[in-house]
Amino acid sequence: DDAPGHQQVERFPVPDHPIINWLGESLTVKYFPQAIPHVFRHFAKPLAAVRARYGLEPVSSLLEMLTHGDYTLYPDDPWLTPVDGAPSGHLFLGPVSWQPEGLADSDPWQGLDPERPRLYVTLGSSGALRLLPLVVEALAGLPVVAVIATAGRAELGSLPPNLAARPFVRGAELARDAALVIFNGGSTTGYQALSQGTKVFGLPSNFDQYLAMEAIERAGAGLSVKARQATAVLIRAGVERALSDATLDAGARTVAEHFAQHDAAETFRRFVARASERDASERRASEPSASFRQKRCP
Repeated sequence: DDAPGHQQVERFPVPDHPIINWLGESLTVKYFPQAIPHVFRHFAKPLAAVRARYGLEPVSSLLEMLTHGDYTLYPDDPWLTPVDGAPSGHLFLGPVSWQPEGLADSDPWQGLDPERPRLYVTLGSSGALRLLPLVVEALAGLPVVAVIATAGRAELGSLPPNLAARPFVRGAELARDAALVIFNGGSTTGYQALSQGTKVFGLPSNFDQYLAMEAIERAGAGLSVKARQATAVLIRAGVERALSDATLDAGARTVAEHFAQHDAAETFRRFVARASERDASERRASEPSASFRQKRCP
């Protein structure tokens, strides 16, 4: 199987956590695998407590909690992030992409040099906001233009002439026009960019962002720098490397081809219809027959 995710990952990435400031990078990475079971049990405790209150068996970990329903739906692609041996109640919807309406009247690239490569930058609602000034510094001296979507989280003030800031944009459209998307490493913007065949450069800080970025890098569609290690110099070097690496363009196009095979909305509609019919059938099967009811209730 040529799926990049089949290169089995036996470890979890270390997210940006205050403990790194106490122990240092190497010690944290060394002992993080031993801490993971305790961390996962901690996150499952609230649900376990509710289940215990109603006499239900507890869930033991975060991973069990996330997949404990009758159905588990993945807004993902099985080629990029395969789940080997998944139960029949697990279903891949494909990437779910969304962008806001009502922003199409203005050109987000207006005022920027049309002859330079375009970059789309966003750290979304959960990226490390302190990185934005570093990104600005990194891109200021490069022969590119960039639109930075702040999601209304920051005021960047006066910017170099090759950069422009917008509070909100239509991300898929900017990604389609861009040579590279710089983002927080998470699947939302990452998949939006890759669905357009555009390579990415990630600055992950949260656990899910590291996981998504690992899958994207295994697919050869992007590069990353850990947010906790990012400097303007490292970001600039990473962007230059990503822009010049044609293999990343090929990797992004390959991911886009796999993504194009999905219609998440239609798959979800079919799932709801099937699940509703199945549940209705099970309820009918569990009800007493009409003749039995008549005998019991003359």
